[in-house]
Amino acid sequence: SARVDAPAWVVFPDIGCYALYSDRPASCAAVGAEPDVEIALVTRAWDYPIWGHLLPGLAVEASSPSTSPYLPRAASALLPALLVIGGLFAARRRSPLAGGLSLLALTPMAWFTFAVVNPSGLALGGAFAVWSTLLFVPWLADAAHGTWSSRHEWLFAAGLAAAMLPRRDSVFWAAAVLVAGCIATDTSVLGRVRRLRTGPLVLIVVASLTAAWWAVDNGRQTLGLFGLAALIVVGHDVWRRLRTGATTGRRLLVDGAAVASSIAVAIGLAVTRDGGYDAELFDTIVGETGSNLLEAVGAVGTLDARIPLWTLLLYVGVVISVGVVSLVGADDRRERRPAWTGVGVLASAMAAAWVLEMARGNTTGTYWQGRYSLPLLMGVPMLFGLPLLDRLGRLPVQRVARALAAVAASVSIVVFVVAVRRWGVGTAGSWNPRSWDTYGAPVSTTLLILVHAAGAVALAWAVTTRIASDQDAPMGHAETAIDGTAHGGGTSVAADADR
Repeated sequence: SARVDAPAWVVFPDIGCYALYSDRPASCAAVGAEPDVEIALVTRAWDYPIWGHLLPGLAVEASSPSTSPYLPRAASALLPALLVIGGLFAARRRSPLAGGLSLLALTPMAWFTFAVVNPSGLALGGAFAVWSTLLFVPWLADAAHGTWSSRHEWLFAAGLAAAMLPRRDSVFWAAAVLVAGCIATDTSVLGRVRRLRTGPLVLIVVASLTAAWWAVDNGRQTLGLFGLAALIVVGHDVWRRLRTGATTGRRLLVDGAAVASSIAVAIGLAVTRDGGYDAELFDTIVGETGSNLLEAVGAVGTLDARIPLWTLLLYVGVVISVGVVSLVGADDRRERRPAWTGVGVLASAMAAAWVLEMARGNTTGTYWQGRYSLPLLMGVPMLFGLPLLDRLGRLPVQRVARALAAVAASVSIVVFVVAVRRWGVGTAGSWNPRSWDTYGAPVSTTLLILVHAAGAVALAWAVTTRIASDQDAPMGHAETAIDGTAHGGGTSVAADADR
């Protein structure tokens, strides 16, 4: 923590009267009495890299009591918005179904994080762009469906940089996303990166060096996370090369060694923490897994505006159903690969949360929130549905895409209503929007809900509606590796130079 001089209205209104008290409306905090003076504030922002705070910080400098907190929040949402828009365009260019899957990946917690001043917003926007370009964009210029263009390379590079820089643990989650995408598409990280043009490649190198510099300068644990991220990336390419062309026995041996190494690293992090291994703390951490997963979908604000159970079951049921259909309907192991990768990503995200919280946690309680592992978790719906992109015909794919987008929009609207009610009257208050306090909002809450619902529906329609080029282009794409081998089915979207 550090003390900084900042305008007093930065911390107005004082949320102490309702934060963590879900039955109290936000209107208990006084609005409109913000003094235009500077005071000394204590902040933990110094514990984080500056990159996630740079734009909102500049916006605070340009703000006044009348424009705060709107201007800093708009500035904080700018880069995530551009990355999300780019990712949605990339997915929609591939297929309406890819667009529907992408919307399903953007949970209400992700949308909420984009809208507030929080470094996780930039990390989530970047991770989404990386997932979209890794899974849905053809990486060869002669691909049958679409072409690999410079804007895709810049989107991938900018997304990766945004994913690795804003938080202390961002570089770890960025590496996990990159490796998971390569596993799902049976490609190497090196093969992906060396297909980039000079500009995007330089951006990735600079971002990596920046992350390394910050890690070296900020303690043993942060440096350890950077080292772990590098180990994940290099380890994946070594593992993949050792398996290429190997016998079944050798592949099993390599896989066993990889699993054993991962377990050894996890155990090492858990037992070498300050204070040593704490069995009671570990039991508590594991016991909160379900709550963390719920938070990753929809538990906004101070985690007290939670997604209703029926909405959560709908969302989870749809995601699982997509994965089951992909696995059951697959013709071979290659087609099942992305869906099984999705299962592995889900398990890895839970295990990583245990290990990272265990490494930093203490006996005073736990600190993990679902949004921390959301950069990796948001890939699960896309991975589950990737095998379906080229398996469904034109008419079924349109219907399935619209159904998935409708679920995503519905969940977003429901959580928004729950959140507005919580701030307006508390979780025990009326369900009538006309009775909800606006707590300083310039328009009525009813209008806010209508605008949000209209926006969610319009977005769902936009990313699942066919464009003119769809009429002549095939739904999937086949790509040719350097050795002339064709890759179809949508599960191998890049060709490695080492093939």
